[in-house]
Amino acid sequence: MEMVGSLSVGDREALLLNLRRLTLGDRMQCVLRCPELSCGEVMDLALRASRFLLPPYNRSQECYEAAISEDEELYCVTFRLPNGADQEAAAYLSQSDPEAAANMLLNRCIKQVTIKGGEGEVLMRKEDILIDWQPSQREQISMAMAEVDPQAEIRLNLSCPSCGHSFSAIFDTATFFFQEISRRINRLYEEVHWLAFYYHWSEAEIMGMTSKKRLMYLDFLSDTLSRR
Repeated sequence: MEMVGSLSVGDREALLLNLRRLTLGDRMQCVLRCPELSCGEVMDLALRASRFLLPPYNRSQECYEAAISEDEELYCVTFRLPNGADQEAAAYLSQSDPEAAANMLLNRCIKQVTIKGGEGEVLMRKEDILIDWQPSQREQISMAMAEVDPQAEIRLNLSCPSCGHSFSAIFDTATFFFQEISRRINRLYEEVHWLAFYYHWSEAEIMGMTSKKRLMYLDFLSDTLSRR
């Protein structure tokens, strides 16, 4: 668990995509609604997990630097990349206060901040950093993080075929994969129900079959029932 928590967001995303390919295949069928209020058209998307996987990139640095600005002040930020432990720490808070959760995640990842403004230069080290970052500042730091860990965020650039509205959407591999597994679990119970009901096999016997074999018997059963 400690190793999983220490993985960067990009590494976790890549592992989830590969796990999805190994278990359910490369092709992913998605449904998305157009965000345009006057439209709301439902769109079917055929995606491939392999197209989202970036070539492995080397990261030899423990920390990175970025310069961000707000009003007349310049912030020189030294940061590390967010990891799984950071996400888990902020996840619960994000349900009630997304702004506070975003600040918590950033403050966990920031090692040092040098603030340059009209009153001179102020150095803040890790133990003193608890900044209430503004949305524009968070966006600048997030962009800097994305540059060194591009696998961490998968963004789809789309256009609605109905109204022509262009928009972007973030593809959350973990949420999508979890929803798929949940649906397949329900489908598996339904398969067991039908095979047990008509063939009188035990749950253990049905679960011991391969998915291909279960589907073959279900096809036979469907053909038989349709001819009645």
